Amino acid sequence: MKRFSLRVAGIMLGMLALILLQCVNVGADEPKTVGWKILKGATKGTYTPRAHQDGDDQLVVGLFTASKDLLEMKTPVLVVFPGCTEDPSTGGKPILNLRNIIDGKEASPRYNDKYTDPGPRWRMCPENNALLLEPGETVRLNLIVDFLRAVEEGMRLELPGRVYEVSEADRRLTGGDPEKLSQLMMTRRPMGSIVIDLFYRLKLKEKTWVRNSYARI
Repeated sequence: MKRFSLRVAGIMLGMLALILLQCVNVGADEPKTVGWKILKGATKGTYTPRAHQDGDDQLVVGLFTASKDLLEMKTPVLVVFPGCTEDPSTGGKPILNLRNIIDGKEASPRYNDKYTDPGPRWRMCPENNALLLEPGETVRLNLIVDFLRAVEEGMRLELPGRVYEVSEADRRLTGGDPEKLSQLMMTRRPMGSIVIDLFYRLKLKEKTWVRNSYARI
C-alpha cells in the first residue's frame, strides 16, 4: 500500500513538473516588443460584487514600443486585445476522497454532486481592442475592472494581447485604422505578445479593494 502511495505521488509530481516546464518555455525566447505602465488610477476603493457599466476600478495604462530594433527601424506595431477577460474557471467538481486516493485507500474518486461553479471573481475590459503604436509614442488605454464576487483574497488580473508589425502597405490598405488593421492581421502570425497584469486584494466584510505590486498583495 505504501509503495502504491509513493508511486501515485511520484506520478503527480512528474505531471506537475511537466506543466511547470511548459509554462516556462511558452514565450521564453520571445523578444519583448511592447511594454506598458500605469498612467492614472486609484490604488484602493470599494466594490459591489456584480457586473456594472462603470466597474469598480477605472485606470489608464500607457502602451509603448519596447523593442530597440523596432524603434531604430521606426516600425509601427498593432496591439490587439481579445476584448474582456475573466477569472479562468477551475472546471470540474471537488473530489471528496482525494486524500484516500493519494494514500491508495480508494481507487475511484467521489465527487461533490451538490457543488455549483460560483463563476468568475473578476472581469477586465479594455476600451479599445486594437491600438496602433508609433515608434517612441505612448498610447493611452482605458481599462475597466469589475469584481463579480465578494471574496477575501488576493488575485492577479490578466489582459493578454498580440503584437503585429505594420508595414507601409498595410497602412495604405487600411488608412491606418486600428480596427481595419486588426481584421487584416487575423490570418498573420504575431511578432510578439503583451500581458497587462494587475494585482488586487479584496476584503469580504468591508467590500474594499487594494491594488499594489505582487510582493505587497
